[in-house]
Amino acid sequence: MKTQKRMTLLILILVILGAGHIIGAEMVVENEAEPDLITVEDMRGLPQPVIRHLKQAGVVGTPRIQTVYLEQTGLFKIAQDKPYSPLAAWQTYELKEPTFLWKAKMKIAPLVSVRGFDKLENGKGLLKMHLMGIIPLVSAEGEAVDQGDLMRYLSETIWFPQVFLEEMITWAPIDENRAKATLHAANMDVSGIFEFDDAGKFARFEAERYFMGKDSTRLEEWIVMVDEYGERGGLNIPTHGTVVWKLEEGDFEYISIDVNKVIYE
Repeated sequence: MKTQKRMTLLILILVILGAGHIIGAEMVVENEAEPDLITVEDMRGLPQPVIRHLKQAGVVGTPRIQTVYLEQTGLFKIAQDKPYSPLAAWQTYELKEPTFLWKAKMKIAPLVSVRGFDKLENGKGLLKMHLMGIIPLVSAEGEAVDQGDLMRYLSETIWFPQVFLEEMITWAPIDENRAKATLHAANMDVSGIFEFDDAGKFARFEAERYFMGKDSTRLEEWIVMVDEYGERGGLNIPTHGTVVWKLEEGDFEYISIDVNKVIYE
């Protein structure tokens, strides 16, 4: 009899322990955080052309992201009187504050290359270029570089439009196809005008950015234009574009870029 009672008690304990494991597993499942998905409601208050753009890009129903990784190829001019050089680049961005790191390699002649990086962190920009990755060619920092890199971040949000919903970017409507965006950083704010077509696709960005010429550094009109769209990382975004300085001595189109790969995380 005692043996039977002991067996019954042992079975009861095992059942209780087993149930505890099941309950614990259920609690783990229930406590798993569901992804924070972007909704149409999140866009409330944005200018209509910006909402139209976000919808056509396909951000509705996708998770909010923190970082972006890009791979690029294209052509780059280091000066207005120089030829284009083939370019390959890799870039990362952060979305909680304006941060990026761009690493590039340009082939300027057979067996001769220029390597370098452009970096924005804590509102501060830094540009360095080296011949063959060794001999210093360019080292630039300071307020003009800070402004330029913040402007660059703002214009390049076309590749990760999820950031349009972040508090560091504020919007003001202009008309049915244009809106002014202001990027707020720790040390300064920068603004530019985004233009979208009737379908919501990005067409053009324009702003004043510091141009570092041979004899002076001055604010000049700076324009980003795109002419191709495609699917990258699950979104419909621009895949080819050009950037132009509108200078007194003539237009200076210094880069033609293709976005080949995008990873959102």
